[in-house]
Amino acid sequence: MPTLTTLALARTHISHLVVGATVAGSTVSYPFLKPSVADAADLLVATVVTTGSFSALAFELQISPDNGATWENVSSWNAYATSSTTFPVAENTLYRFNCTTFTGGATADVFGSVTSPGSAGATGSTGPTGPAGPTGPSGGPTGPTGGTGPTGATGGTGPTGGTGPTGNTGPAGPTGATGATGATGPTASTPVDFAFFIPGVGSASQIVFRDPLTRAINFPAGAALSQASAGVGAIGTGATAAVYTFKKNVTSFATVTFDAGVSGGTVGTWSAPIGATFAAGDILELDGPTAADATLANIGIVLAGTRL
Repeated sequence: MPTLTTLALARTHISHLVVGATVAGSTVSYPFLKPSVADAADLLVATVVTTGSFSALAFELQISPDNGATWENVSSWNAYATSSTTFPVAENTLYRFNCTTFTGGATADVFGSVTSPGSAGATGSTGPTGPAGPTGPSGGPTGPTGGTGPTGATGGTGPTGGTGPTGNTGPAGPTGATGATGATGPTASTPVDFAFFIPGVGSASQIVFRDPLTRAINFPAGAALSQASAGVGAIGTGATAAVYTFKKNVTSFATVTFDAGVSGGTVGTWSAPIGATFAAGDILELDGPTAADATLANIGIVLAGTRL
């Protein structure tokens, strides 16, 4: 088989990293790298799309220290249990996916893009100063009284003796305890992107994606930063436009509409009036239109959210 072209990952583009795998191995896995860019994105977001009924599917993320001559395993992914995951990746370093387990299904494709992790929270404020230590003890005792002067002539009293010297100063009191450390500042939210690819022309009432989430995630009202595009535009318009629906468990919270009257039906229009907050275990589902559009094909959708 000829050498596969090396792909350059991008933040706003979804790359086809494994193309139609039918057995374990890496013969259909494109090598890829993340070039140096200003936004310093350093997380690979990978999503697997399968056909057929799998009972096991796993990949290894491999790195090449010598420009593709040899490969080393750096991470594992149980794609049967989790269809979408993330990996940290270095700039200008060659990677690829190697399918290690392929049982039961027909084909497996892997798509990927890059994003940035959230920044660290601000440092907490300094705690208050501890209380002052107690005052040290008083100085030493008063010196002895001077001796009585000689007896004067009759009628006169002798002078009073002088005061003895002052005693040494007592030792300083102990230093007060250090005050408690201030509370840590809040952690910045981490962006999370869910990428979906629907190859070819979809089918009627197609369930594109349905998985429980492993952690709490919020998808904002208005679907800020979310994207949707198609390689081939829709022909339906108005009431017959193709509508893809996102659900939390069984409740809709966002839609993407491909209408032939908007950018030739190749750009999706988002509607998310209320957004949705998912707890760990809640089901995220993406459903296709009840009646499939005859020409709409090769759809890529990225749903943007934040980890709580």
